[in-house]
Amino acid sequence: MKFALIKSFVFGCSMLALVNLVSGCKSMSDKPVETVSNTESAKAAAEKYFDGFTAAIKENNFQKLYDVLDETARKRVNKTEFETLRTDLYTNMGEITTTEYVCDLDQTVVRDYLWKVTFCLKSTTPEKKEKVVVKEMIYMVRVGQLDGKSTVAGAGFVL
Repeated sequence: MKFALIKSFVFGCSMLALVNLVSGCKSMSDKPVETVSNTESAKAAAEKYFDGFTAAIKENNFQKLYDVLDETARKRVNKTEFETLRTDLYTNMGEITTTEYVCDLDQTVVRDYLWKVTFCLKSTTPEKKEKVVVKEMIYMVRVGQLDGKSTVAGAGFVL
């Protein structure tokens, strides 16, 4: 039990570290985010980011994540941190099996787009060796408007 709590804490810290790497109070850029006026464009930006993130995790391909990051975020995220995150995800949550768009939330200045991510993990305990454990988490992509363009202002699992 104590080991499981420590493992959960370490996993939570890893998740928060990635969220802090790719998000910020202003945006991934150094300019302030403007009010989102084009929700179709904002949703498209969120989907592009989410698809790149999940493909990167599933395929163990850092480049797919890197391709959807803006210039500022690219300076803050590196392949080693990505590999640590991916290892933690697979160890603690399992493999991503499905994703489902849930909704978007209007936060006045930004919009939050939420997906349910389902993981499957084979049990490692001898008595439940063949049992598959299903775990689900919410992944949020926050989009704002910067210089008239929809821009990802932050992203990560919601703990």
